[in-house]
Amino acid sequence: MIHNSISRPVRRKSERRRTIESLDKLWRETLIAIHGSRCLAAGQGGLHCGGGLQGHHIYSKGTWPALRFDLENGVLACRNHHLYWIETAPSIEVGPWLERVCGEQRLLRLRVRAAASRGGRTKLDLAAIRVHLKQSSQLKLASQQDDPPHDGPIPMSDPEEIEPPRLR
Repeated sequence: MIHNSISRPVRRKSERRRTIESLDKLWRETLIAIHGSRCLAAGQGGLHCGGGLQGHHIYSKGTWPALRFDLENGVLACRNHHLYWIETAPSIEVGPWLERVCGEQRLLRLRVRAAASRGGRTKLDLAAIRVHLKQSSQLKLASQQDDPPHDGPIPMSDPEEIEPPRLR
């Protein structure tokens, strides 16, 4: 058993916990590959951008675990905007911003998936999720050379293009 400096036992992370943390990091990196390295909340809440980019889950990963690694369920925000505006501002302020950034159709698709996943514990196929995130990132990086910069809602990959991982 491992002990810290005060001689208390230190819990080791399980293999599943380490895998989930690794997938969280890959999810964020894939969001950056898709959306670019910019805070999507810049100028909101009277805050200046600051800190590294963080992935924000539109539908909470704790309440909707089936959507935790869903790329449509994420937006990028700097640490300041994520912690001090998105997480604390009233939904009446954040909701319209999300609709503007994500687009109505993307939010509708998420709403449908959230409703379908509600009510039971979901067993995630972590290996399939890893493959899906890597494929999504590679497809976006390969297509970026052809994509001109754009404003407005950020389009997501065509659902026909990438098969999302299946839940067990």
